[in-house]
Amino acid sequence: MSYSYGTGSVILVTLLLISNVEGIGYELFYVTSDEKHSESFSGVAMQLIGDSNLRTETVNLIGRGEVGQEDTMSMYERDVGTPTSVWIQVRGDDGWRVSQFRVKKEGEDTWYTTKVLEDDIDDWGERIYPLEPATKYQLLLTTITSRSDDAQTDDDMVFTLHGSKGNTRPRILDADNRDDFETGLPMSLFSTTLTSAILTVLKWNL
Repeated sequence: MSYSYGTGSVILVTLLLISNVEGIGYELFYVTSDEKHSESFSGVAMQLIGDSNLRTETVNLIGRGEVGQEDTMSMYERDVGTPTSVWIQVRGDDGWRVSQFRVKKEGEDTWYTTKVLEDDIDDWGERIYPLEPATKYQLLLTTITSRSDDAQTDDDMVFTLHGSKGNTRPRILDADNRDDFETGLPMSLFSTTLTSAILTVLKWNL
């Protein structure tokens, strides 16, 4: 007995196969460098790669239109297991300077993160960056401005945490609803959660 299959049957079988692939939600966080001309108005494609060498389908990363911009997006894709790397490709004539990329799977607390990259992906270029589990730190920073004359400043103060596995991105010290760095006054900053390596040294960029 012989069987013949039309185009409609092939499409139906394909849809059934696709529906059997287990999906899961992912939360993405990625940062454009704060260097000049780091933004990109080209399309940027991304795939997550898992520990079994499975890949998600290609998705487009939204945003990236301003220097220093932090973007988040959610997607529902196949479960690739533990994310081990991320593939990124610029699809256009406007390259992108990426600072960092992180991903978290639905139902998990662990972020998988690149190191601080500050890497230029040229027009039509692509990269694969390793991902590692990130440890969360909640930090309380306190600064005390000297009582000496002219010790205060109205300039931005930026700090970077350096660790055995890399550095955090530079962050501006800024307390809400008050003037910072006034003569003789302490300033405490309860930071947002940082995800990075084991932290060992506090470096001031003045």
